[in-house]
Amino acid sequence: MKGKILIEHEGETVFKGKIINIPIKEEKVIEKSIDLFGDDNPCIIHRSFVNETFAEQLAARLKKAENRSIDLKEHPDIAAFLDVEGVPDVTVKTLK
Repeated sequence: MKGKILIEHEGETVFKGKIINIPIKEEKVIEKSIDLFGDDNPCIIHRSFVNETFAEQLAARLKKAENRSIDLKEHPDIAAFLDVEGVPDVTVKTLK
């Protein structure tokens, strides 16, 4: 997953980088690991898979969005796992 994104809150950058490196709430990583693997103490392999799952979910949403940009107020399922300041009042954009 090579895409890069920009996450902004009130015009300030809170994350800029590869989509695979998005900040994810620890409790959501554990929750998803339990759902997928029955593992409440995920190893690096399970963590990586969970991170990739969330990144793919965000990438798919951005791909469908007009201008490749979404406001998290309109996407509470994405806002629920992102660990950035200002959620849900943030915008996520695809970078070229």
